[in-house]
Amino acid sequence: MKEVLLLDENGNIGEKCEKLKAHTDGLYHLAYSVIIKDKKGRILLQKRADEKYHSGGKWSNACCSHPDSGELSDIITHAAARLSEEMGFTCGLRRLTEFSYKAQVGELVENERDIVLYGTYIGDVTPDKSEVSDYKWIEPKKLYKQISKKPDDFSPWFVKMTQIPEIKEYLNTKDTVPYDPFMTKYPYTDKTDGHYLKVKYQKPIVFDENYPYVDRSFKYKFRHALLRIATVLLAFPVARIRSGLKVKGRENLKKHKDVIKNGIVSAVNHVFIWDFICIEYAVRPYMPWIPVWDKNMRGENRVLIRYSNGIPLPVGDLRATSAFSKTIDGLLRDEKEWVHFSAEGSMWEYYMPVRPFKKGAFTFAVRSGKPVLPMAFSFRKSKGLRRLFTKNPVLTLTIGEPVFPDMSLGKVAAADKLTSDVHAEVCRLAGIDPNENIYPPVFNNTDRIDYYTTKYGE
Repeated sequence: MKEVLLLDENGNIGEKCEKLKAHTDGLYHLAYSVIIKDKKGRILLQKRADEKYHSGGKWSNACCSHPDSGELSDIITHAAARLSEEMGFTCGLRRLTEFSYKAQVGELVENERDIVLYGTYIGDVTPDKSEVSDYKWIEPKKLYKQISKKPDDFSPWFVKMTQIPEIKEYLNTKDTVPYDPFMTKYPYTDKTDGHYLKVKYQKPIVFDENYPYVDRSFKYKFRHALLRIATVLLAFPVARIRSGLKVKGRENLKKHKDVIKNGIVSAVNHVFIWDFICIEYAVRPYMPWIPVWDKNMRGENRVLIRYSNGIPLPVGDLRATSAFSKTIDGLLRDEKEWVHFSAEGSMWEYYMPVRPFKKGAFTFAVRSGKPVLPMAFSFRKSKGLRRLFTKNPVLTLTIGEPVFPDMSLGKVAAADKLTSDVHAEVCRLAGIDPNENIYPPVFNNTDRIDYYTTKYGE
């Protein structure tokens, strides 16, 4: 038995109700509608099968249904699955707006709060004939002309939807959403902080309370200087060519140089295996310290990472964690250094949504009274000769302006707020509306959301 979520007069979710009864009695309930456009700005319409329980034979948007949860992430997951069932494809979906309407459809009544989702798709459409009798792509001007002449040819909710200002603007504007690579070849883990890279070799280094998390010896300084020269001469050009890197916002480094010189934390989404080299290039001549996954600090690249100001993150040892924390506090508070964090906790290559941030970086910032400099990677389509060698997207790194902690709050509340504030700013820098990003700002054992596929690593 199919059910819908009933809503009270204020839009709060109440009990479930059998779907047909809700439509027979005109009960207010939750629904969603999906709008799909292609890169030309054409809108995908489906013609509802004649056998549908209402509005059969009417043209409508790409798909509609009723979610089994009121959480946006669950609605997006449900909608992506329904889109696949009805139209034979999936794509990334985001929230556009919502509206309420009531309409008579034959002997039934639609009385819904409709969450409107949107996405972009280029490819084959293979509809389920039991749900959809036909489909077409249509230019916005032509669509509005047809609706004005023959509104009864369209579903009543779609006619109302096209008159909502935000939707009307979207339908008549080419997509400006950031480019999403929709990668399936990387085995993104079930939890958003999971690592999937296999580190081939593990040197038996012990990261305990006696380990020199910051090495001030002459040997370290000499090797660090040599590696810096090699990085500037070799690694920077190679990383730029490999990533197609463009940097925006370097003027903020000059604008806030006095703030940076007093010690600062930075945070970024972690989406490229060489992204720290890209960051070093972007913020030159600054040379941030960077806490690094312990396995990488024992792996085959450990020497390069260590002498690039890498600091191992100890795991499972409270005394070691305490020594690490004192080191980071000292760098920020006493030495007024720059400490950079990949706040999502792991690298997911070419993954567009900004995953939840772990609070550690922001706790250090609050404890030392330092601001956080947000940075964000976003993607562009690979073009020209590059496509002969790789289909991977190219990168843009945008540097923002410092976000200061609210020191009037308690330390825990201040760290929570700072985490959310910086996460929102990283979303904006990546071209994502923070309210439309599919993940919450703070990590809480968060599960991966399958918003465009369920198959990874293929």
